[in-house]
Amino acid sequence: MKTLKFTSIFLTGIVFSLNIQAAEVVFESNIKYKKNEATEFAELKTQEPLVMENGDRVFVSMNEGIPLLILSASQTNSKITIPNSQLSMVALEQTRPYLEKTTNEIIEGLRRVEYLISRRDYTQAVNRITALKEKHKGLSSVLFLSGTANYLANNKSVAIKDLENGLIINPEDSSAKKLLEKIKKEI
Repeated sequence: MKTLKFTSIFLTGIVFSLNIQAAEVVFESNIKYKKNEATEFAELKTQEPLVMENGDRVFVSMNEGIPLLILSASQTNSKITIPNSQLSMVALEQTRPYLEKTTNEIIEGLRRVEYLISRRDYTQAVNRITALKEKHKGLSSVLFLSGTANYLANNKSVAIKDLENGLIINPEDSSAKKLLEKIKKEI
């Protein structure tokens, strides 16, 4: 079996929280934000102030994909500018331990499943990859291996679903495309 290449992990769900004591926050790039209970994101251009009142909660999505939650602005006339370079450095330092732990966990899990498949222990491989898939949703490498293990365990409907979901994330995955075509021809 071809060894899977684990190319990237996307970090989701980590939010940096700031307690801002200012009535205005200015970003050095375009952002999207939701204030308090808003359901839609609004856009804010570079250097335009984000005006806040006491108790406002603002969720900000930066261009680099770094989520930010701003809490508890005071009613002062002060202003804070958040440069992208500083935020990126803070984000990297805060997420590094989590990324290393998660990356190692995923790689070890994928290797273990590949080993079980090579030993033709498809039931155990499906059990392992299912647990990994539940914990790390949205990774095309995990979905591809889940599709492979489920196909080999004769769970073709689950295999098709996993491969299709993986191709939504990574439409260029030629191995997933080939396996999906093969399974659909067999049905």
